[in-house]
Amino acid sequence: MTLVRVITYNLHKGVRSRGLRAVETILHDAVHAIAERNPDVLLCQEVYHGIDADLQQCHFITGVLGHQHVFGPNAFYRSGCHGNATFARMPVARHHNRDVSESFFERRGILHATLRDGDGEIETLNTHFSLTGRQRRRQWFKLIEALPTDPSRPVLACGDFNDWAGSLDRQARRTGLLHNALWDLPPGERRSFPAHRPLLALDRVYFRGFRLTSVAVLRGDPWRRLSDHLPVEVELELP
Repeated sequence: MTLVRVITYNLHKGVRSRGLRAVETILHDAVHAIAERNPDVLLCQEVYHGIDADLQQCHFITGVLGHQHVFGPNAFYRSGCHGNATFARMPVARHHNRDVSESFFERRGILHATLRDGDGEIETLNTHFSLTGRQRRRQWFKLIEALPTDPSRPVLACGDFNDWAGSLDRQARRTGLLHNALWDLPPGERRSFPAHRPLLALDRVYFRGFRLTSVAVLRGDPWRRLSDHLPVEVELELP
């Protein structure tokens, strides 16, 4: 059996904010806190990639973790861009970024990376869904379309789903195509947003082809002082 530790985390572009104003850079502390958890796979959302080399957050995270990484930019602006980034201890066989934007004003993507694990492969889908329900439903169907046709192929579908009403979770239960690791926790322990006082279970790890051995939303210090989201950590066994 192979044990895989996975963390999904919305990094909020590496800053802590109050209202609309950035008040503190948290990237250094957040990444070193993640490194202490020693994940095999880290899937981050809202990772900033600036024009200047010292503002390219993927390279800093890779330097701390020592993992390979792939980056899927979604939103572009004058100073740079931001998107999803996947970091893995195992080799990345291939990857592509699928545009699932449903609005000009909300650029969204699914970063699909295939990881080599021994003689097999793990498919990872790293995403950050839209703020409106209709757009999220369409993005969910696009995520399902991206699943490998072989149902035995291991899949991780992780990220910030913005599904505060739980409609996507209900869809997942009905179809049985993916299992939300957080279903193994009481509802009150699934909440990951806002970090200082979690009320909503927005961040999730869906999977298939694994056996779940543990799941937790990382709470308390230092997590409540870092991003506006809390990370979700799972341990999974590959058969």
